[in-house]
Amino acid sequence: MSTEQRIKEIKARRAQIKAALTRFTNFISDVMNVENIVEIKTRLGKIELFFNEFDTLQSELEFIDETELVTSTRNDLENQFYKVIAKAKGLIEEGSPPTPKNHSGYHPNWKMGGTGISEL
Repeated sequence: MSTEQRIKEIKARRAQIKAALTRFTNFISDVMNVENIVEIKTRLGKIELFFNEFDTLQSELEFIDETELVTSTRNDLENQFYKVIAKAKGLIEEGSPPTPKNHSGYHPNWKMGGTGISEL
């Protein structure tokens, strides 16, 4: 495969990844509540794979085509990925039950002996 053909192939795949990022961004923007946690997690997993693929493709492109080094494509897309991933993780956190702060197993209302549960 020629260098020019590989560059064309990488740019086409990069455009597909950018389209997927746009779809995910639109989905996250349209989520009005955190009831879709499973769907958010599923889509987030996929977009994180796309982010890794984008990084690999962009690095290869920058290696074989030095003109790509001066473009802002990497910065722009990385910023978009980071923002939407952070927002998705925030939505997931909002919809997840809180984690207990006390992991020792001690509960101040428990009594020693008996049932182990204080009378209310």
